[in-house]
Amino acid sequence: MPDWQLTATTILCDTCGAEVTIIVYKDRTVKCTGTSIPSGKDKRAEAPACFAEKCARVNEYKAKLDAEEQGG
Repeated sequence: MPDWQLTATTILCDTCGAEVTIIVYKDRTVKCTGTSIPSGKDKRAEAPACFAEKCARVNEYKAKLDAEEQGG
């Protein structure tokens, strides 16, 4: 288990087209703020579905964390 509780980074989301924060917890669960961003001109419209667990950018960030923990 890592020594940290959570880590986060900001990325440009391919799904919603905005900057979002992805949060990775030490148990490797992921949350993304992309689901709270309104889409389109209607600010009440729902954001596109976020599939953080299947997102390539999230998985790249998790792989980077794994490499750092392995000392690489």
